[in-house]
Amino acid sequence: MTVFPVRMEKSRPRKKQSRRLVFSSRLACHINKFNILSTERPALIQETKMANYVVILVLPVFSSKPSSSVSVPSIRESLRVSCSAKGSPLPTVTWYKNDVNMSVINKVTADEFTSELVIGEFQPADQATYRCVARNVYNDTVETSTRICKSTLFTLLLKITARARVFSPR
Repeated sequence: MTVFPVRMEKSRPRKKQSRRLVFSSRLACHINKFNILSTERPALIQETKMANYVVILVLPVFSSKPSSSVSVPSIRESLRVSCSAKGSPLPTVTWYKNDVNMSVINKVTADEFTSELVIGEFQPADQATYRCVARNVYNDTVETSTRICKSTLFTLLLKITARARVFSPR
């Protein structure tokens, strides 16, 4: 969440007296940084109870996400899959396998949270759909999923190669 001071000005006298917010250049830069007017990065601008302040909330959005399916060539191979999110306040990124929180490696910068799922030695039990969830402190979430499985094509190629060796004339 980002809080910026603003100035309230009375509008020119007309039929009704109204007030308008005057944003500082710092706030305008922040709005441009997050591209708040873009439909891909929805934002909420809320007035606070503090006089002359505005709060900008940029909902979580993925800056990078894994493909929908990841194939591992063989058992005992290592695998790394990462997912990154941005927003204001900065969301946290969590990986789940069958709704169980997974152990991951996190990297946090000023404007991005990256979470990397690491499977040291892939086993058949590791085949599953994994969910990557980005969540901010207001419980606004965005999620994506990826199916991780052993590559059947690679296994098929190994079998064909093995058969070719057995039947090849010497």
